[in-house]
Amino acid sequence: MQRVCQFSKQTFFCTAAMPSTQTTVPAPSSAISRALLDEFSRWQSENEAGGPPVRWRRRTVWRAQLLQKLGRHVEVAAPLFFGERMRVVTGEDVSRSLLTFGYSEPHLTALIIQLLKQGDSFVDVGTHFGYEAMLAAHIVGAGGRVTCFEPHPVSSAMARKNLARFPQCEVRERAVGAAPGTMHLMTQPIERSAYNRLTAEETVGDSLAVPVTTLDAEFPPDGPRVDFFKCDAEGFELAIIEGASRMIRQHAPVIVLEADMPSDTGITSARAFELGARLATLGYSAFNFGLCPSLTVAPLGDMRVHHANVLFLPERRREVFAALGLSPDRPRVSAGVTE
Repeated sequence: MQRVCQFSKQTFFCTAAMPSTQTTVPAPSSAISRALLDEFSRWQSENEAGGPPVRWRRRTVWRAQLLQKLGRHVEVAAPLFFGERMRVVTGEDVSRSLLTFGYSEPHLTALIIQLLKQGDSFVDVGTHFGYEAMLAAHIVGAGGRVTCFEPHPVSSAMARKNLARFPQCEVRERAVGAAPGTMHLMTQPIERSAYNRLTAEETVGDSLAVPVTTLDAEFPPDGPRVDFFKCDAEGFELAIIEGASRMIRQHAPVIVLEADMPSDTGITSARAFELGARLATLGYSAFNFGLCPSLTVAPLGDMRVHHANVLFLPERRREVFAALGLSPDRPRVSAGVTE
C-alpha cells in the first residue's frame, strides 16, 4: 500500500511495512481529539478529491496564491483546518502548504492530535512561523503550556503574532544546542526561511550571531514538566539532545526529531539510526510513522516513508505506547540494526 502527497518543504510518501511490524493507531481516547482528527481527515479527503467544494473553501486565499505565482512575498492569512487563521508569507515553502491545504506535515499533524492532551506541555524547537505550536495550543488549552524556540528575528516575530491570542504560549528568540553560548545562524531568503541553520563559525554568505541555550537550562529540575518535544533544527538535533539529557531523563517526553530525508526509495537514513541509538541510552524506542492512509507506526527502519521526522517513545510511559496501539516491549535501535 502506498500513498503520495506533495507538500513543498516535505513530500509525504508512505509504503506499508510488513504486517508483523506495522501498527495502525487506534482512535484517540478523548472526544476532543477524535473530533479534531475527523476534521483533519475531512480536509485531507477534500484536498485529495479537489473539485468545487475545495475550490470554494480556498476562495479566501485566491489572491494570495496569485501573488505566489507572480513571485511576490507578502504576509497574508491562511485558514487552518482547526478553525484558526495563521499569518504566513506567500511563496515561502511551508506557507505554500498552509495556504493550499490548511495544514503542513500531515503525518506530524496526525501524531500531535493523537498524543497531545488538554493540560499538556509542548516544546517546539525551530518553531518557524508557529504552525505546530498553534495546533498544540489549540489542543492543550488554557491549562497547558507551549514553549517555542526560534532564533531568527523575522520568524520569531511572525510566530509571536500567530500565537499572541494564546496566553499559554511563549516564544523565546534563541537557538537551542549542547551548551550555552553564541553561534551563527546561516540565513536563507524569506521563501526558504524554514531552512535557516546553525553553524559553529561564521561562513561566507548571510549569517546572524544568535544566542544559544540548552533545554536543560530552560527547564530546570524544579520547573514545569515537558510532555511532548518536537525539534526541527536542520541537522542540529544531536547537539540539542546532548543539551537536554537531564530534562529528558526527568520528564520522559514524547520526542519527534527531524533526521535526514530517507533515500529516494524511502529507506531510513543512517543519521536517523544514530539519533535512535543515542536516545536508546536515555530509555527510548524509535519509530517511523506515516499516514497509510490512517496514522501508522513501525519500529525504525521497518516502514518506508519520504519525510524526515522520527518518533521516539519513552519506554517507562506505557500509556503513550497504549495510545498508539503498541507495547513497550520493543527492540531498541542501535547503529542501524535492532537488538
